[in-house]
This record gives sequence, structure tokens and C-alpha cells, in this order.
Amino acid sequence: MASAFQCAKGGQLEDFFQSQSKGFPVPCTGFDVAGDECGKGCPHSKGACLVTEEMFLGKCFKKCSDLTAKQYPVRTSAATCCATSNLIECINPSNSKMSMDFAVGGGVSEKEQQPHDPELSLTEATR
Repeated sequence: MASAFQCAKGGQLEDFFQSQSKGFPVPCTGFDVAGDECGKGCPHSKGACLVTEEMFLGKCFKKCSDLTAKQYPVRTSAATCCATSNLIECINPSNSKMSMDFAVGGGVSEKEQQPHDPELSLTEATR
């Protein structure tokens, strides 16, 4: 691998210049991806979030859809949920809702009530 956005055949410098890339280097796209089911395409630590949680920037948070009665289902920051997946439209205050109460985990234990790393015990990857 040449970078998160390129793949190369070998580890030599000249291989980097002959590497394959997938478009403009945008995080969580092209070769810089993980499974969409848990991480929405963004690479993350091994493990998964609880079913009541969503992953955002590598941490597990309680789902915005549950926090806002499905009115603002898209997380755009630790404390902000949006009504649409179009981030430009989320700039409009009528499409977003912000609250520090949204920056929580979705579990029952004290640790899981805070945003937390993905849980290894929820996946097969326990090494």
C-alpha cells in the first residue's frame, strides 16, 4: 500500500509513482474505506458499536435517529444531528439540531453511556 488512497505492487519508492489510485483523495472513499455496515465506509478500530449506536469518527454514539425521534437521523458531529444526509443542507439551522445531550453512548453500563471505542467483543475480531 502506498497510502490510504493508493495501492502499489511493492514497497520501493518507484512503486509509489506507479501505484493505482481511485480519484481525488477524499477520506472514507476509494481505497481509504472499511465496511459500510459499522463505519459508514471510514476506517476504524477493530470491533463494532452496539445496535443502539452509530459510529462517528471512530467512536460509538447513541443513534441520532433514537435521540431525535427520527427527525434528525444523520450525525454530523458529536453533538449535532441533521435531518438530511446532504451536509450542505445541514448548514441551515432548520435542518440541524445541536445538543450536548447527543454526545453520549447508547449502552447501559457507565462506560457505554459515554462515546467509546468500538467493542471487540461484538465482532469475530478478538485478536
